[in-house]
Amino acid sequence: MNFPLPEEENFKITDNYYLAIKQVSEDFIKYITNFKIYSNEYIRKISAINEKFNVKNMAKIYKEMGYDKINMNHLMLLISIIPSIIEQQIINFDFFINGIDEKIEKFKKIYNEKSSNYLLQYNKYK
Repeated sequence: MNFPLPEEENFKITDNYYLAIKQVSEDFIKYITNFKIYSNEYIRKISAINEKFNVKNMAKIYKEMGYDKINMNHLMLLISIIPSIIEQQIINFDFFINGIDEKIEKFKKIYNEKSSNYLLQYNKYK
């Protein structure tokens, strides 16, 4: 009869944990990368739309439409609220994306260090 040594059994368990953590880490990095790609596309599109409805542009558009003889200041004030909120969202989202970049780089660094250490121990064991 062949009984596995506790050391071998422990190593198999450790290896299974390593492979699971490796897969989850790679999936997480892909997820965050895709999140950043889609978020940057969203911000780019919303910035283009927001630029069109900028108060300066709206005033020019209304002037071209012949509404320059009417005092539109009260209307422009109301119209400017949403684009200014969206502009603040764009600015905050940039900070958020930069924060994600910093954290994901730290995560990758720690992951690579731990993975290297594990592989060294794995090679020593084999």
